[in-house]
Amino acid sequence: MSCYPHRRLFQAVAKPAAGCDSPLAQGIRVPSTGKVAKPARRATSCRVEGPRRDNIRIEQLEISARLGVTDEERETPQRIVVSVIIWPHANFDGLEDDIARTINYVELCRDTRKFVQHRTYKLIETLAAELASHLLEKFPLDVVEVEVRKFVLPNTKYVSATARRSQPT
Repeated sequence: MSCYPHRRLFQAVAKPAAGCDSPLAQGIRVPSTGKVAKPARRATSCRVEGPRRDNIRIEQLEISARLGVTDEERETPQRIVVSVIIWPHANFDGLEDDIARTINYVELCRDTRKFVQHRTYKLIETLAAELASHLLEKFPLDVVEVEVRKFVLPNTKYVSATARRSQPT
């Protein structure tokens, strides 16, 4: 079923891109005028890509952290989970299978763990924002996204905060 209920109002005049049912991805005939409204540029996909296509994901890095609003909560380190998505300066096709040309994600994980363990935060939002800024400064990245998960509320899997930072353009 299409996620565009208004689509039935239009008659398609071009075949949409494979798997794409958006009326914006094709020329459409407006019933009231009979004229064809075409997109500003030909769409080849419904997928919206970020600033770079090539990225590296580090999912669910477990870290002990002193984190919490109350003094009691920060007194004992607790388990948090950090996920990081990085968009390096270099595209993958130019790496020539040489680790020196890419981001060493072992070093990035080590640095992330050290950054978190040597600080105390009240808010996961602050931790996510400061860690994202730190990674962006330390590694050759265009964009970084950091999610911090905390496991404190009953009847929930977790609470998370996500921060995305990018180099100025």
